[in-house]
This record gives sequence, structure tokens and C-alpha cells, in this order.
Amino acid sequence: MGVNLVAHTTRGTRYVYPVTYRDVVSALGALPAEHRRLVRAVWLSYHRCGGFGKAGDGLVNLNCGMWPSRDHLLRPRADCGIPDCAYGFGGRAGLVGGRIYEVWRKDDYRRYILAHVLPHEVGHLIANAGGHHLDTARAEEAFCEQYAWEMCQGILAALR
Repeated sequence: MGVNLVAHTTRGTRYVYPVTYRDVVSALGALPAEHRRLVRAVWLSYHRCGGFGKAGDGLVNLNCGMWPSRDHLLRPRADCGIPDCAYGFGGRAGLVGGRIYEVWRKDDYRRYILAHVLPHEVGHLIANAGGHHLDTARAEEAFCEQYAWEMCQGILAALR
């Protein structure tokens, strides 16, 4: 599969990425061919990177950098917790030193990124590829969440 994997450098930071190129290719391989063809590059980042490209450019942003901490991975949260869908994959909110963090076991977080976040982000490419008349950001997010859940089991099977 001819997809590029690009990552923000973690040199000089505490961040690590829980997925590999092989993981991303395996997960994308479980998607329908017409959807895979929309993906040109997957960008690993440890912060939101709006403006690095538009969905129509075939770029997928996986905001997945985490801080290693003993047996878990931590991610600071500016808001009140973690996405509801993360709980089904083993993620939880935790208070560490007075700050709210996402707390994950590495394998659980890897599965969450590959089987939920990646197809959700591919859903944005599909939604913007035409034929889907989604007139609001809320409608697009709902479409992407539904797509992620529809693809989830196939991706999990491909990762085994």
C-alpha cells in the first residue's frame, strides 16, 4: 500500500507513539479499497495540528502521542475527560498531580487509535470526497463516528 507515514519528532519531548507503520498499513488494509485509495499520508502528532492539510488532500492526522508512565500511557486533557468511545477500549480519566489525564495501557491505546480514531479520520476523507451532502460539522462528525464503528471489528480482526 502506497501510504506515507509522517510523524512530528518526539525528540526533546516526553511523547511516544503507540503505533507503527506496519500497524497503520494493516488497519488501512481492512478498509474498503475505495476508501483506502483516498488516504495519501498518515500524520502522527502529539497535539492537534489544524492547518497541516485539508481532508481533500488525502491527509489523515492521528493525534496519538502519549507520555509513558510506569505501566500506562498518559495524555494531559484540557477539558473534563476523555471521549466516551474510549471507555469501550479500556481508556479512563485519571487525576495525576492535580491534572486530568487520559490513562491507558499501551495495547488498549494502540487498538483504540487503529480501530476507532484512524477510521474516524478516514471518514472525514470520505465525507469530503463528494456524494455526502453533510451541511454541518456536527453531521460530518456523526458520519465519521458511524463509519468508525462500522469498520472497527474488521480492523481488530486484521490486527490479530
